[in-house]
Amino acid sequence: MKINFNIQPSEKWLDDLARQLGTTPETATTFTMRYEDSFLRVNTVPYNKNFIPFVGKLVTQQPLGFCKENFGTNEYWTLQLIKSSRKHKLELRNDSGEVRLFESYTSGVFFSSSMIVDLELEANQETTVLSVNLHRDWLCEQLGVNESAAEPDEVKLRELLMSESANFLCISSYPDWIDDLAEHVEAFNWKLVLQARCMQLIADLSSQLKGKKSVACQLNEQDLQKIEAIEAQFFGLNMILPSIDFLAKEAGMSVSKFKKCFKVRFGASPYEYYLNLKLVLTANYWTRK
Repeated sequence: MKINFNIQPSEKWLDDLARQLGTTPETATTFTMRYEDSFLRVNTVPYNKNFIPFVGKLVTQQPLGFCKENFGTNEYWTLQLIKSSRKHKLELRNDSGEVRLFESYTSGVFFSSSMIVDLELEANQETTVLSVNLHRDWLCEQLGVNESAAEPDEVKLRELLMSESANFLCISSYPDWIDDLAEHVEAFNWKLVLQARCMQLIADLSSQLKGKKSVACQLNEQDLQKIEAIEAQFFGLNMILPSIDFLAKEAGMSVSKFKKCFKVRFGASPYEYYLNLKLVLTANYWTRK
């Protein structure tokens, strides 16, 4: 089953999202959806047109897909971080029909609102999502890239954020504190913690987008396929990670290019990604036990 939705940022965005998913909110900041044996809970904070975060917890017993359609405007950017107990597929399509497909246990992307985003989840898995919608004018102000920006990196970043074209960037790895937020939504200070954590993410995003780490996902289709093939072949729970020299050679790249491309695609260095992956898979194993 695939659920398509097109949510315009407004005071009623949570009502609109719940309605398109076939349910109604329990409160102004939360709703729960049940479909057969699947379960989705969404928690957010009071509406602010510049800053719309939510945390979602999803349990699927059957394959399930979500498609975020083109908003029809490029005024917003979305910071989206996902972790699942089995690999999820994330497909992003721009207005020119170009497609980028990711398959991973964790993903982090930053995309403009005219981008079409497909999320596919396998059966029998748990998924946690943190999504933050940011108005681009407000975001430029927070990142310090206003109209008078003079530094080349700042000029390029502002041009990207204010562009009317659909764009996306790969961002840093999934932070563990999202799991705590998803599990403790009843805490009295939950909304304050969510807002504070998201503001820290925006601050971290600034350092990622500026300078050498920023401005665009520089992977071409060939490099993307090579990096994903290496990840699929050599990263796993019962596998010992080969040396970076070996992995770079298998990918047909220099060591420096391999490290750079891997971090652009997966948001972490090969060793950091490998260790995080082992932690996630080991935790899932003991949870099932």
